[in-house]
Amino acid sequence: MEIFAPTNPPSHLTAHEINKLGTWFTWSPEARRFCHDWGRRMRGAEPPRRIRLLGGIPYDQTYSGEARPLDAELDGQLMTFAEAFFGLEVPDDLMLLTDMMDAEFDGQALRSLLAYLRDALVRITGERMHALYSPIPTDEANGVEFLLHADLYLPRILFCVYEETPEDDTGASTFLPAPTFKRLLGGVRALPEEARQQLHSHLDDTHGEDHHDTFVNLLHGREHAWVDELEAALREHLFRVNLLYGQGYLINDRMWLHGRDAPGRMGNGIRMHRLIFNTKKYHTAKAGGR
Repeated sequence: MEIFAPTNPPSHLTAHEINKLGTWFTWSPEARRFCHDWGRRMRGAEPPRRIRLLGGIPYDQTYSGEARPLDAELDGQLMTFAEAFFGLEVPDDLMLLTDMMDAEFDGQALRSLLAYLRDALVRITGERMHALYSPIPTDEANGVEFLLHADLYLPRILFCVYEETPEDDTGASTFLPAPTFKRLLGGVRALPEEARQQLHSHLDDTHGEDHHDTFVNLLHGREHAWVDELEAALREHLFRVNLLYGQGYLINDRMWLHGRDAPGRMGNGIRMHRLIFNTKKYHTAKAGGR
């Protein structure tokens, strides 16, 4: 199964500079048929539940559908879909997404699918922390800016789709290529060499634990003398794009810094659906490095 197919940019982004950095995709016809079938068959089903994987430490939570087993036919289709996701070749540039939801496959259906897809990826890899589905509710996003960062969780690939978006032009997604980021570090005069090397290492090396908090602190911790100069350089070079309902991105977290401007107040739904996972390439590399 092919998961994605190339498509044209949305009409409001046809001439946007973001198109220089990536290509637009949507569900392939086969994947969309599966999504529509999933939406019909799971309509009215019990919603996925949140579980903690490591006793409640930071970043160990995910939503899961494991409490409600699927029938054999649907489970087989899900595993085919999951195997295709696991086998994705994610490019170094941006994979921008559009038309990922519609009348037959809405946010509730996507939430259900991603929870079960997370479980299926764990069945494939045998690594329960190498696929996490953590939707971001609007009450966590309202008025909050997420400065440029890399998540640096154990999984490397981010699949993000927006559901509820502001009606104004607030809440834009922000991106900065990692090579540009590394080049900018060399021009931050106040940044010590040790800190610069640590930032490089977090992006370049394979780690056995997440480094989100350490990386974000080095970028934005107000106790550091270099932060104002570094943040100014990041703001000058980042790319900003407003992504709407059913739009999103698929990226290698080590190849892109990403963030979100503060959105205006919205409703009480899901701001973003986010699946963090490893493809076969990175699962194999991890296994080979043991």
